[in-house]
Amino acid sequence: MNVYGYVRISRDDSGDNYETIITQKIMIRGYVKDHFGTEVMKIYEDDNVSGYKFERTGLSMLENAIKSKKVDVLVVKDLSRIGRNNALTLLFLEFLREYEVRLICISDNYDSFSDDDDIIGIKTWYNERYVKDISRKITENIKIKQKNGGMIIRPYFGYYIDPNDKNKLMIDERAAMIVKRIFGLYIEGNGYRKIADILNKDNIITPSKYRQIQTGYKGLVAKTWTAVHVQRIIVDDVYVGTLRCGKTKKKKVKGESIRIPKNQHIVYENHHPPIISKEDFKLAQIIVKRRNTRNIRAGACGINLFSGFLFCGDCGKYMVKRKKKNRVDAYVCGTYHMKGNQYCISHHVKEEDLINIIVNELQKIIEESGMNIEKLEKDIESEKKDRLDYDKMIDKIQEDILSKKVEIKNYSRQLAKDLINEEVFKEITSETKEQLKLLKDQLKELEKFRKNAIESKQGANNVINQLKEIVEEGHLGREQIEMLLDRIIIYQQEIPKRGQRPKIHIEIRWNELLITM
Repeated sequence: MNVYGYVRISRDDSGDNYETIITQKIMIRGYVKDHFGTEVMKIYEDDNVSGYKFERTGLSMLENAIKSKKVDVLVVKDLSRIGRNNALTLLFLEFLREYEVRLICISDNYDSFSDDDDIIGIKTWYNERYVKDISRKITENIKIKQKNGGMIIRPYFGYYIDPNDKNKLMIDERAAMIVKRIFGLYIEGNGYRKIADILNKDNIITPSKYRQIQTGYKGLVAKTWTAVHVQRIIVDDVYVGTLRCGKTKKKKVKGESIRIPKNQHIVYENHHPPIISKEDFKLAQIIVKRRNTRNIRAGACGINLFSGFLFCGDCGKYMVKRKKKNRVDAYVCGTYHMKGNQYCISHHVKEEDLINIIVNELQKIIEESGMNIEKLEKDIESEKKDRLDYDKMIDKIQEDILSKKVEIKNYSRQLAKDLINEEVFKEITSETKEQLKLLKDQLKELEKFRKNAIESKQGANNVINQLKEIVEEGHLGREQIEMLLDRIIIYQQEIPKRGQRPKIHIEIRWNELLITM
């Protein structure tokens, strides 16, 4: 008679239901020696593998041995070692019956040769409920920790976990340089795929490979950068110091993770040192949105200077870049380019002329908006005073909140000493609690208002400085275009003359508003 064994442990098992692999093997060998007077032919094992899934190395080897008619008797510590998935465990038991394999579960005192199978369905159901309960408790525990301290689940590329504080992220300067380079390349006009090609050409290490070298990570490792790797970095606000927890959840135990809407994330702003400035990150997200909505695609040499910004004033089609040998770069109407002059006219405009026109328009904006700029600069100068005023109001509300909390605490002491009864306590504290809630709401709104006001002034000042810099240098790059312009509409002159520039309508971003010039 050929007697085999099977052992398994995982993190599903609590202290009450836990036996090490070695202990289970000793138990099986002892049982077989005492009851069969022989040695176990072989014991298959799965160490630290969940019983909810049946794709296990040891179990697969056991199944192959059973199919080869090598196994007469299978001995396990208990039924949960085989599995904690009710349906799959019952299928495996049916598989044993099909090949006439006798099953013995030592701790369950079960022997399929002599015992009734009616109780088996209840046992397998209970084992599944156990692992689901453990999974639920782990998930709830993680959520509680996230809400009460921002537990770090994993390190992010560009950061490492502080060895003295597992909830704190520190900048990894070597990886952070790569992150900064990616954002810089993207803002300059390079797409995800182009950036990936640049990184691969320069033999820049991938995030997963870097993690493997630094921590001994044993998961899948990418040898080369892809567009997806770059995209994940560009859209992740972890790089401005924001920690997001609870971004995914599992529909079922050991199942695939699904994404949770952003408004349901647990968010900690200013949680760790930023690698990317908020201004650059915000600009990158504007570019992401614009490229998606305008279907901007980069060629082998990257994105053209005005791709996604130039529109034909007659048919509304995008303007496309036309390059000809020994001729300067120029743009023409996309409809004209694809279908000819029966559908639209060329609206031909040279790139160098377009740059000069825009720079001149920006100069006009600065001159014509002089009073507004002067006013804005005065506003920014008074920012420190505004901050102090906001701080005074916030301090006052915080003092009121503390006073209300002390008031409730005093009433609680009176209740504990039986100086007032429960009914009186509820009555006199209900209004105080309402006032406390109102104060907290006011504090939240005031802090938000202060932040928005200051950021608005700083943002507008940045735009002004950009305008001045472009005009002084006479240079217009993709980064400046992405930051300042919304669209440029090219109109054909009714009777165009040789060398005559087209009529151009420019829409400029001004302090997050579109001002048409």
